[in-house]
Amino acid sequence: MKEINCVELQVDSNTGRIITPSSLQTPIIATNHEWLIHPGVTAMLRTMQNAFTWAGMARDVEKYPITG
Repeated sequence: MKEINCVELQVDSNTGRIITPSSLQTPIIATNHEWLIHPGVTAMLRTMQNAFTWAGMARDVEKYPITG
């Protein structure tokens, strides 16, 4: 079990990725966007998929308002 912002998270036993609750999805997208120095959608999604998973993740990353 892992924890982010006092929220206990489950880890997918097959992939080792964090099953991310909806309350953390947008903050995780925003943080990755900033830390990766404004990558494109494809690069950001690939990077995030190494650690996180949730239903509709690709759609959510695509819809994130990219400003720069």
